[in-house]
Amino acid sequence: MTAAVMLRTSMPCCNSLSIIIPTFNEVRHGYLKKILDELCGIEGVEIVIVDGGSSDGTEKLCKSLADCCFLIQNSSRGQRMNYGYKMSKGEILLFHHPRSFISKHAVDELKKFYADAGQDFWGGFTHKFDRNSKGLRFTSWYSNHIRRRIFGIIYLDHCIFATRNLIEKAGGFPEREIFEDTVFSRRMHKFLKPLLLKNDSITSCVRFEKNRFLIQSIMNQIMKICFLFGMSDIRMNAIYEKGLNLNKRR
Repeated sequence: MTAAVMLRTSMPCCNSLSIIIPTFNEVRHGYLKKILDELCGIEGVEIVIVDGGSSDGTEKLCKSLADCCFLIQNSSRGQRMNYGYKMSKGEILLFHHPRSFISKHAVDELKKFYADAGQDFWGGFTHKFDRNSKGLRFTSWYSNHIRRRIFGIIYLDHCIFATRNLIEKAGGFPEREIFEDTVFSRRMHKFLKPLLLKNDSITSCVRFEKNRFLIQSIMNQIMKICFLFGMSDIRMNAIYEKGLNLNKRR
């Protein structure tokens, strides 16, 4: 079921950027307010929030802070991002993880890159966790340099960006509960290699804090094996979200 609630929608100018944020009960993490405080009101930028049916005040927060378009779709995160980009107007799409943070400088970097490029592109910002440890630094380094360069995969916590034209060629996001960013990357990589812009995407390490670094790292690898062997995305997400409820359908 889909419902749409338009809130003070700001009309983007030509050659604009649309930021798509898939949300579900985000108030508890504190990131969404920080994101909106930083990014609302930037000229030529529209913000489209697609919510999975939050019950914690996420909609109220968006109404009070965001000059944006607020949509509700009780569905998987992949479906929410597809719905958001189809409802948006920008020529560049930035899919913003709800527990990552990028600065206005990152948005400026992306807009400048688009102005200079004159062609299709896609990629993400430089991954960095909001806590500092050897394990977390290694995880970010692997994500920035190995996973991206060798496998052509950009996870959503990099805050994925792309030209609308390229997204449409690739067929958008798969309507999955989990690994939607991996499948999307594979689709996009058939056309172009992903870029990495220098500004940081600072990401919550809540999973590593809740489960401890070693256990969460092992869980991540188990999930990748399950994905390779074709396990149902609904079943994988139920396992991955157990005790955390960070990326539920509803």
